[in-house]
Amino acid sequence: TRKIPDAVWPTGYKTTFEVNFPDSLKPVDVFVDIRNYDDYPYANLYLFLDTEFPDGRKFRDTLECMLATPDGKWLGRKNGSVRESRFLIKRNVILPRKGIYHFTFEQGMREARLRGIPEIGLKISPAGAQTPSKR
Repeated sequence: TRKIPDAVWPTGYKTTFEVNFPDSLKPVDVFVDIRNYDDYPYANLYLFLDTEFPDGRKFRDTLECMLATPDGKWLGRKNGSVRESRFLIKRNVILPRKGIYHFTFEQGMREARLRGIPEIGLKISPAGAQTPSKR
């Protein structure tokens, strides 16, 4: 996981995970882990995910992570003062090249200083080995 300084995520602040894939034939599941405080002001979190492949190609995805129900009940697991949620981004995907991939996250909430998100993480596991948060 990566800490968001002071749990305030400014527009344009990016956090990158570098992952080396030695085998391009084994399918994987890709997850994003979000930690939020109870003072996070929204029920969801939009993220931009830029994926850079070993050959330099780049793709951008827009993700929506639901952190609360429409009536305001927090989802995810309570752990001390934070909620922890895991969201499946890609299921059973084969990354086409061996080598180093860069996964870069940026908040997409149109808030100059988005408060209440202290950490974000990336989890990559063999296809079917992990599950998203229970809802």
